[in-house]
Amino acid sequence: MGVGTILMDRLEGYIKETITSGWVVSLELISTKETILFYQKKGFEERPCEWDGPGMFKMVCSE
Repeated sequence: MGVGTILMDRLEGYIKETITSGWVVSLELISTKETILFYQKKGFEERPCEWDGPGMFKMVCSE
């Protein structure tokens, strides 16, 4: 349905519009194993976890 993509795109857009020039924001989340590829496509990197889905992070810079 694309709802996840819309939410992530709007969240990142909001961050880029509101952070101070020269700043960087770290987006961090815990994914389920089934959503790893979705977050990777959105630019997130894995922080492995042996017992659950990995933590995921992405740095968002001001424009």
